[in-house]
Amino acid sequence: MNRDDKNSFSDLDFVRSFPRPVPPTPPELAKLLNSLEGKEGTPQTTIDLKRGQRVRIKEGPFANYEASVEETFPYDGLVRLVVSIRGRRTPITLDHRQVAKV
Repeated sequence: MNRDDKNSFSDLDFVRSFPRPVPPTPPELAKLLNSLEGKEGTPQTTIDLKRGQRVRIKEGPFANYEASVEETFPYDGLVRLVVSIRGRRTPITLDHRQVAKV
């Protein structure tokens, strides 16, 4: 098909065929910003572990190891633990369901 043909449909014709975009309303903009910040739509998991608490790892390559809680991430449902492997403190991050209180 020849580009000079007046009856041909191009990509620019498709783009030009739509009306001008409409800016979002203030409630739509607030909802969008809240979702980007993680405040809306992300359920927070209740993790009843505290820093320094001893736990036992139930699953994974470190199963049956004891560790201490370093930090919790309720929005992600994760727990950062410190495990002693061969006398060295090794930090690992696991899902909160993979650990149990001692």
